Amino acid sequence: GSGANTTAVIAAGSTSISVDECSWYSGAGGSVISTTQGTVITYTGVSAASGPGNLTGVPASGAGSVTVALKQSDTLNNWVTVNDAAAQAALGALEKDQNGSTTDGVHEQYLSVSNGTIAQCQQAANAELSAYKSAVVSGTLWSLDGQMVPGKILQIALPVRGINVEVTVQQVDAKLLNPGRWEYQVTFATMWRNFIDVMKRAQKAA
Repeated sequence: GSGANTTAVIAAGSTSISVDECSWYSGAGGSVISTTQGTVITYTGVSAASGPGNLTGVPASGAGSVTVALKQSDTLNNWVTVNDAAAQAALGALEKDQNGSTTDGVHEQYLSVSNGTIAQCQQAANAELSAYKSAVVSGTLWSLDGQMVPGKILQIALPVRGINVEVTVQQVDAKLLNPGRWEYQVTFATMWRNFIDVMKRAQKAA
């Protein structure tokens, strides 16, 4: 997101940072990133609700500290982290490691919100999570159902693998098994790959 500017040179190891507008930051603390240092700096509060003041409670050393002197008028952009713990757990159950153990399911993505406040950053991040938090499930099945056509929505449930999702039929290839009996090779995916996907899902949502 965006943020205020420093009003003085801030030495490495400083435990407070003077800024020209405190209203950009949270009274409960948070994180910022500067163009000078390029790493995340944490703070625990602000000295004023608005106007000039200080970010307080900055660690003197270690993670979240000022490791390189900040220039005067350096912009301290808000750095907001938003997680979906339920989605991480679901992905972790699918994405097992080489030993077959559940992973943390964390996939990091960075989003720039120009001139964004903390609230706007959180809103944008939650929208991204809502759109992309599900694993992309795709595969092929064989069916004797003559109603299998591109755009048909199916429910795929594989409890052993922790999968229970709606997918869209992408492609159907027919093979004649014997006179009057066809087998259909069906390719499916959760990804909205084409216009048919979009229209079918929109129709169902409506």
